[in-house]
Amino acid sequence: MEREQRVTYSYGPFSGVLPHPAERAQLHTVLRSNGPGLIDYRLQAASIEERVAEYDQEIGKVQSLLNKMVTDRTILQKYAVACLGVSGPIQRLLDDILLRIFGFSCAFQPARMTYQARFDVLDHSLLRSLAQVCTDWRSLIMDSPALWAKIGMGSFGLFLDRRMIPFASLALERSGTAPLHICICTHGSGFGSGLFSSLRSSILPPEFTQNPGPSILELFAQHSHRWKKAMISIGESGQAVAQGLTLVENFPLLETLHIAALPDECDRFESAPALTDITLEHPIPPNPKLPWRQLRSFTYAGLRRVTDVTKVKSQLSLCPQITTLWFHNVFLESPRPYTTPPPPLPAIVSDSHTLGISIFPDVEACHGESHGFIALLGCITLRRAHTLVLQAEHDEPFLWSQSAFLAFSARSALHTTLRALEISDVMICAEQLLECLSGLPSLESLSISDPCPTSYNYIDGYGYNSALAMFPVNDTLLRGLTWTPGSHPLVPQLHSFACKTFMQFEESNYLDFVRSRVAPERNADGPFQSSVLYYLHATVSPILTEGLSKLALQKVLISRLERDYLGTAWPQSSKLDPNDLSAPIKGRLDCDSAASYSDGEY
Repeated sequence: MEREQRVTYSYGPFSGVLPHPAERAQLHTVLRSNGPGLIDYRLQAASIEERVAEYDQEIGKVQSLLNKMVTDRTILQKYAVACLGVSGPIQRLLDDILLRIFGFSCAFQPARMTYQARFDVLDHSLLRSLAQVCTDWRSLIMDSPALWAKIGMGSFGLFLDRRMIPFASLALERSGTAPLHICICTHGSGFGSGLFSSLRSSILPPEFTQNPGPSILELFAQHSHRWKKAMISIGESGQAVAQGLTLVENFPLLETLHIAALPDECDRFESAPALTDITLEHPIPPNPKLPWRQLRSFTYAGLRRVTDVTKVKSQLSLCPQITTLWFHNVFLESPRPYTTPPPPLPAIVSDSHTLGISIFPDVEACHGESHGFIALLGCITLRRAHTLVLQAEHDEPFLWSQSAFLAFSARSALHTTLRALEISDVMICAEQLLECLSGLPSLESLSISDPCPTSYNYIDGYGYNSALAMFPVNDTLLRGLTWTPGSHPLVPQLHSFACKTFMQFEESNYLDFVRSRVAPERNADGPFQSSVLYYLHATVSPILTEGLSKLALQKVLISRLERDYLGTAWPQSSKLDPNDLSAPIKGRLDCDSAASYSDGEY
């Protein structure tokens, strides 16, 4: 048999790597046999991808269900906490909310407090009563030094009793390291302090007439590093203040200071780094040492003479950052006889944004225009006034001076700068007010009150009909403020209206006024704001209540409609009638409250 001749292939340098012919034939056979199998594998792979997608879809459903369960669990947990609170009402409120509520029991408002009430504030009697409600409240109160840090002593009898010092010491101890709000006052502010000084010696027992003012002040002075707000009014000579502050080193936290008879030589407050709000009470010192350049708010209480205004002008020139200026309890002495022209006051030009003037009633000229009001408006010029507050002191209205205000308004260019105006307890008629408002086109907020005297002598002095005509919140005012189509509105930017009133207007007129102002395009900064505080014996028609409620539900109005429970000398009737001379209501002031210095809280 002839041997088959073997052919040798040459593949160059890679011949040793490539398969031999026999191997190549075998490889071709294998490749041809695997063709159908690959197709099956591809089909199986495609089905696996579909199953993976199905799993992903199911996982998504389960994940959504889990998220819903987590949300439901959170809501259910909140419901459980709320339900637990039903069985324990004390646990409904958080501690910080309870502390804010408890803080109101420490409020010190001497103008509305009797002697016993002021003693209770010093002793924190209300706070002690709250601590007896339950164990939790007691722990919360006793562990909250800030509640004990408001210490007010605002009655001459209270201060003149040395037995009060231990109560003040206990409050200081319980206040721990909390910032202090203190008030130490032994006489009425400004006009009338001499009268009440004589009352002290005549109606108080001997053990009360030994003035412990310096001792009390020295007690508080030991904690001067914690003073945050302080009122010191313990005499007109300044000697007690100087003696009581002898040991004081610094006031690192002091922000607000109200002080009477500050001695010129007292420099304790000059280096107080946080002091920005000052009230100087009569007698006003000529050259007090204060951190003038950092002051932002300045109040003068008890201006009496032209020389006082001269001091004010000199001191304000040292305060480049003053934004708020107040003249409180102004009683500039009227010339005698009243036909004599008053002496001119030195001109005061200020960049303050806020000016407040409260006038003490001139008893001898109570039925004429207030000399203090006219004189003060006549000497002041404001270049950047945004807010103006004009009011009467001690609920004894004074007669408005239209010429004085219009001259002040023109001189200060209020038509371009004034944004808020408040007139309270002033005898101004609606026609006068509308004339004033016609020159204030930039005004955004207006607050006005009907005069609410507590003495029937006021009504009797003016005459019933004349006094009744001086209620500015009436139909004339409301019609003048109503924005009617096609007319140029008065104060077109008015966004907030507040009034204290005897409701001497038709409810429909008030609703027409509010409806004309609530359009959203006229109130870019939010809904129009309406506030009606009606006096004790006034009545409110359901028409007004329902109308304001509907506008509030439409979210175009923020409405407040409440009753003022303070007393008044006006007769008891829903609408006052010149022919109705019913008996007046008993006044609400007593001697002690008349001696108080302010309505502020310390």
